[in-house]
Amino acid sequence: MDCSLNVLKKELESEGTKQVLEMWKNKTMNEEAIINVMKEGEKKFVETTGRYMTYLEIRQIYG
Repeated sequence: MDCSLNVLKKELESEGTKQVLEMWKNKTMNEEAIINVMKEGEKKFVETTGRYMTYLEIRQIYG
């Protein structure tokens, strides 16, 4: 697996976790907000790699 792909996945995981923790802290967490975090990550992934995430990659990043 490409090293830069691993770095991207770790960045997306870290950013997503940070956003969810912030929502939890501010009591703004809901289904739509969590889906938006995942959509933002998907958009960045596609822009960077030129392809969509596989199911395995989604599970690795977002659990």
